[in-house]
Amino acid sequence: MKCPYIYNTIECIHQKEPRYNAMDVENIDGTPERLHLTSNDTAYTRTRHFHDCLETDCAAWQNGRCVRTG
Repeated sequence: MKCPYIYNTIECIHQKEPRYNAMDVENIDGTPERLHLTSNDTAYTRTRHFHDCLETDCAAWQNGRCVRTG
């Protein structure tokens, strides 16, 4: 059984090259304008690795099962 209270968390940041895109648009009054669109693609991944239950050596182990404490 895995303990729901004891785990290691691993966080990874995946960063890609920034993107740039220039777009020619027209304002409401008809004048031309150029928009500069940029994007920094970054993603975060969080993973939890649970440890084996300590059972009788754990404060959360009561009456033969794991219970939440405090």
